[in-house]
Amino acid sequence: MSDGQRNLALLLAATVAVVVGFFVVKPGSSDTTVTTTSTAVVTTTPTTPTTPTPDPIIVITVKDGKPVGGIKEIEVKKGDHVRFEVVCDSKQEIHVHGYDISEDAAPGSPARFDFTATLEGVFEVELEASATQIVKLTVSP
Repeated sequence: MSDGQRNLALLLAATVAVVVGFFVVKPGSSDTTVTTTSTAVVTTTPTTPTTPTPDPIIVITVKDGKPVGGIKEIEVKKGDHVRFEVVCDSKQEIHVHGYDISEDAAPGSPARFDFTATLEGVFEVELEASATQIVKLTVSP
């Protein structure tokens, strides 16, 4: 039974109780017995389903052909989403080894990656042309 149906049933029960009470104790009656019935009406507010928030996007910045701050380490569990983007000051092809995913990056146009970690192990993400590693991706069971 939905909340709306439950509320309607409670309201109907309260109305019936009032009508029955009216006929049991009639106005002007000499009967001194008073019967009272109380019914509580409970109103519930339906909850809004929540949507899970996506994992944060990790940003790797590449300047002069090198990752700013060194090689970034990303650790996830198998089945998790891997989300990151690479911002470059020059045109670069970014390649995720093992998953064989590549995206192009250029100034003002970052490479965006969003995939499910289906393979376990340690994987390099690199600037393809120079073979410079920018991310160490570890996927554990």
